[in-house]
Amino acid sequence: MIWIITHTILGDKAGLAYDLVPLDGDLQKVKPLDLSIDIGLWPIQRTSYFRCGRRIGTENLPTKLRAKYDRGGGNAQRSGITLPDYIGVQHSQIVSERFRTLVEMHDPGRHQFEPVSLVWSKAETMPQTYYWFIPATRLFAMDPEKTHPPLDKNSQMFPAVGPVADWKPVYQQSVVSGHSLFAAAELHGIHITSRFKDALEAAGLTGYRIFGPFALAD
Repeated sequence: MIWIITHTILGDKAGLAYDLVPLDGDLQKVKPLDLSIDIGLWPIQRTSYFRCGRRIGTENLPTKLRAKYDRGGGNAQRSGITLPDYIGVQHSQIVSERFRTLVEMHDPGRHQFEPVSLVWSKAETMPQTYYWFIPATRLFAMDPEKTHPPLDKNSQMFPAVGPVADWKPVYQQSVVSGHSLFAAAELHGIHITSRFKDALEAAGLTGYRIFGPFALAD
């Protein structure tokens, strides 16, 4: 089976959400190294740059982030912020060393990780190193004959509308075999196998949520 992984909301124990904001760089200028059209009629959308399966240029990539509502510390005891292993930052994601290690165990050398520091207002609070996580495997993964609703005639993408429970994409085993994590050209997001999902859960990693399962065809 195939699943889609995304992030939960970063916040404190009272449920107040936090945004991580760049202290340098410019996320609006970050883009994939390859923007060529390989499906449909239109280029990759900016909102999908970090999840399209192509490596990104790093010259404008922020190296420091800070919580927008940081109350002075970098841990749960001081500020109420509990940092998970998988964190959404605008239309991108950062991950902990534990998450990076797990990905490298299952898909060694295939994906892009760029260090980024989470810094806090109190000087004695040590910055915490995370990584920009950019899946760098892009697959034409779906079976167009079995997927429902059918792929859009113009975009050739899966029409991801309505409740996820109603989505019936079918992935080709012959295409995704040998991959644990990938981007699908036909459907936005980061896709993982059941094997990698089980590994995430066994490792006790936090901050992510999973949608699916979606079928695999023989």
